[in-house]
Amino acid sequence: IISRLYPMTVYNHPSATEHPLTWGFIHAGLILVESVALAVFWNYLERIRTRSDSILELTGEGIVELDPNGYIIFANRSMARMTGYAPSDLVGRRINSLLRNADGTPPDCRFDPTFTKGNGGSCICDDMELVNRDGSALPVDLSCNPVSKPNVGVGTVMTLKDDTERRKQKEALRENEERLRQMAENIEEVFWMSSPEKDRMIYISPAYESIWDRTCKSLYDRPFSWVDSIYPD
Repeated sequence: IISRLYPMTVYNHPSATEHPLTWGFIHAGLILVESVALAVFWNYLERIRTRSDSILELTGEGIVELDPNGYIIFANRSMARMTGYAPSDLVGRRINSLLRNADGTPPDCRFDPTFTKGNGGSCICDDMELVNRDGSALPVDLSCNPVSKPNVGVGTVMTLKDDTERRKQKEALRENEERLRQMAENIEEVFWMSSPEKDRMIYISPAYESIWDRTCKSLYDRPFSWVDSIYPD
């Protein structure tokens, strides 16, 4: 068919002119091989795309893509679950309308592509809150990276992780540390914590100053100076 419709592409040298049928089959064979190779390559790309889409949709972290102005152009299912919106409802929203600081103030973390690209290519923001559709807030940590796409320009891909459990642990640790501090600063006995090598003081209870009659600072500066107050015998 090719040899009849476009003879100049097949019969373009003496051998092809002398043996038109043979060279027609050769040309057809080459086209067949090329078609099979393209079909295999297309199938390979489709499998990669399907796998990538599955990872984006099934991951437990919220993933959104922003245009250069900070508007959402893609949101995965986890992001929809975290906000209470459908993915299609999130598209077109400005990301700033969904984020705030832990104290309720507007987000001060900069994740625009111009800033992230000039700041080493990424940003990490802790102690943020994601505002849900019903007005409630979900503690999140987020990271973002600039990305370039044709016809879009430099945008941002943002990953948001539910930080509820970590903040509960952080608060529990803070409460335990406060209890220890209250206990240490109100008992009459002296105790201190030092490094394993005993060459650095980590904490000294305030009672040291009344019992040793020396400042805690002096012991921080010279960890073995407490020995100076001990009688040799």
